[in-house]
Amino acid sequence: MRIVQAQDASLTPQEVLLSINSIHLYRSSTSHQLENLPLLLEQMHQHLSSRPLQIFYQGRTITILPQILGQGTRGIVYPVLGENLGVKIPKPDWISMFRLREEGERAIQVENMARENSLDTPQNLHFDRLGLFAVKERVSGPTLTEVFLSMGVVVRVMQPDGDWHFALGSHETMRSPHVASLLWQMARLIQVRRNNRDLLGDLGPNNFLVSSGRIFYVDIGRSFEGTLVRYDAVQNIDDYLKSVLSDLEKYKQRGLLPSLPDLHPTNRFLCKDVLLSAG
Repeated sequence: MRIVQAQDASLTPQEVLLSINSIHLYRSSTSHQLENLPLLLEQMHQHLSSRPLQIFYQGRTITILPQILGQGTRGIVYPVLGENLGVKIPKPDWISMFRLREEGERAIQVENMARENSLDTPQNLHFDRLGLFAVKERVSGPTLTEVFLSMGVVVRVMQPDGDWHFALGSHETMRSPHVASLLWQMARLIQVRRNNRDLLGDLGPNNFLVSSGRIFYVDIGRSFEGTLVRYDAVQNIDDYLKSVLSDLEKYKQRGLLPSLPDLHPTNRFLCKDVLLSAG
């Protein structure tokens, strides 16, 4: 894709402009070949690895900061300078762009369903019509994955050869008030999803943030990569936790786990590892 120098261009509120300083990466009112859009996304992520990215949309400009708030199989979320917003940019491929476009098309239905069922979800503010980015309310807090690891709901089991896998924590841990509250909220989400399978998809723990003891469903769109089939079989919290273990193994393989803490007793996010004896 050709990158052009900005020339005090007059922008209408209907236009979208992506730029770094005075360099325009994309302007919606000019002709761009659609096959170049994945290259544009690649450029956006590459620049955001070290520099801010400016987006003009709906008559306003925001500056995306080069910091990753979270990431999944199909996209990465970045913070916005001076505002309580997050911008989701899909991975540089057509499927990821299509998923974000579909999420935007279904956003109103999903928000109405969430309101009717008292689900905590971030507010959707804007979806780019081509699926290049989405602007959402930012919710601060650890992912459910991080909370499960820090509370000992899920533990890392070390093997003699130095490898490790995930297992559920002790019954005492599961009965603690904080954990019980989270598991009760997830049990309710499971029931809501059973009644709204066309709208709610992946219940993987990386799709939830925990803030002030409440679980926020931050990636509420459908998934077409096996999670629907697996979560369709989930009937209760025990089934869900078994699926969580499977998800965490996949996160491990794909490099999507949060940075796990060093095993030190003073670390408040200590993962309660269990060493297995050779015998």
